[in-house]
Amino acid sequence: MKTMNTSKGIQSIHMESSWRGRGARRLGGAIFALLALACGDLWAENYYIAPAGSDANPGSQVQPWLTLDYGLTRVKAGDTINLEAGTYAQQASSRSSGSASSPIVIRGGRDTNAIITAKLTIAHSNYVVQNLHFRGTYLCVSGLNANNNTIASNLFTQGSQGVYLQRADSDLTGVNSVSFNTIISNTFSNMVSDGAVVTMGRSNLVAGNLFAHLNGWDAIRVWGVGTVIRGNQFVHNISGTEAGHGNHADILQTFSSSTGVWAKNIVFENNLIQDCTCTLAMIQANAGSLTHDNWVFRNNVLWNSRAQADILMPGVQFYNNTIYRNAFGNGFRFGSEAGSTIAHNGRVMNNLFVQCLGFYSFHTAATNCLSDYNFFSSPTDGAVALVSEGAHSINGGHSAEEVFVSPGSAEFGLKTGSPAVDSGVVLPEVRTDFLLLDRGSKAKYDIGALMYRVAAAALAPNAPTGLRVVNP
Repeated sequence: MKTMNTSKGIQSIHMESSWRGRGARRLGGAIFALLALACGDLWAENYYIAPAGSDANPGSQVQPWLTLDYGLTRVKAGDTINLEAGTYAQQASSRSSGSASSPIVIRGGRDTNAIITAKLTIAHSNYVVQNLHFRGTYLCVSGLNANNNTIASNLFTQGSQGVYLQRADSDLTGVNSVSFNTIISNTFSNMVSDGAVVTMGRSNLVAGNLFAHLNGWDAIRVWGVGTVIRGNQFVHNISGTEAGHGNHADILQTFSSSTGVWAKNIVFENNLIQDCTCTLAMIQANAGSLTHDNWVFRNNVLWNSRAQADILMPGVQFYNNTIYRNAFGNGFRFGSEAGSTIAHNGRVMNNLFVQCLGFYSFHTAATNCLSDYNFFSSPTDGAVALVSEGAHSINGGHSAEEVFVSPGSAEFGLKTGSPAVDSGVVLPEVRTDFLLLDRGSKAKYDIGALMYRVAAAALAPNAPTGLRVVNP
């Protein structure tokens, strides 16, 4: 996963995509297109803002502006605003949109020493916000046109929220606003309230971020349709009790809000959760609600963390996850509670629960729930008592060292001869593994987040043939 740090680099991604497969076009057409792109770069402007600047200046590097808000009144598609090192305490809001090939870029230096201490609102499309430090405040993406924005490589600390994707229309499905936004490669730490990231809208992506030391607050509050949360790290996020305040804390939380916004078709995949005592998930909907369902947890690795997920909505699936040393008494709890929708149609398939205390449970009111092809072992590698499990699962009798390459070194790939190899079932919902290897290359799926990889020696290339020595 690569994050581009310049507007030119970001634009090159679009250029590469648009030019791929067009080699057969006439050379003259290619030259014309290159000239057009070159002219476009000439028309784009680089502006500068500094704590000692003035909004009466032209915004050059020698004579920078003072405030980001003023700069946002001046930029057009393709322009870049560079924030010099220092603290910026004025609120700012976007005024116009960029385009897919020419986004408007707001950026600091790579060391994130441009510090934002007042809310920044992006209410338009095709912005890139990168390399800034939001301290004690948040970035709000809100508006009917707040789509296709990228929030990349920023630092968020001490805020009540970090990034807030805020629905701005009456369509509760999120079709018309705050959609196709990407939150990538940011760091969130030391928050002071729930929701380092809050999602609404449609088809938004939260990928490759680090959520660490959140002090007993929720990491991500999830609403919207088609939200994908992929490849993030959650490290040392503790429960509210440990942090000294009354609320419980979750990696993920959703509920039926007073405005009725949806939370459907959510994917949580390829994430690493390490040394977290907060709950994995608290996901619920009001009784009879049709707005919250179809959540998939797949290819995640939980290590020395609480695997508890309190589920009070239908259609929640756990596929091919690896849970190592859940030292807490609860796991995936498909429940039924007065006032909430029952967790019907739950699935627990192809998961590794190694040296765990908590696993999963289905409430008797939850119907059409399936669990099979899982591996279980107790903290002493023994068998465990389960509420319901299919005939294909493996219950105890194998040590962690027999399952994983090196659990003591956090190498959770499957070793040769692991009981998890070829012991799963093919699931159409899971095409790849934690490392994006193709699971379809095998007739049977392996259990857990990482599929078995042949030893490196066996992967050595064949010796070349048909070579000859030519004297110089």
